[in-house]
Amino acid sequence: MENVEGISESDTAISGALTFIIVLENLVVSGHISQLSYIRDLVIENREQLDQEKMQELAAPLFDLLKRLTYEVTEIALDEPGISLEF
Repeated sequence: MENVEGISESDTAISGALTFIIVLENLVVSGHISQLSYIRDLVIENREQLDQEKMQELAAPLFDLLKRLTYEVTEIALDEPGISLEF
């Protein structure tokens, strides 16, 4: 049976969070970003049910957002091309 948001009892919601501090020569970028992901048609009851590859897949959008955020903030703050992070 699906609820109002379209999530069923056979789906799992996983919340991911990333707290960061990036210290540069003349600037510090820090913050906290999070995301909520839904895995359809799979009930996950504990972390051991996810392998390393799946956890990396779930975390990848957070790191992509951090790269973009850092680039754009440093581009504006320094009035020059932004700093690209490499992971």
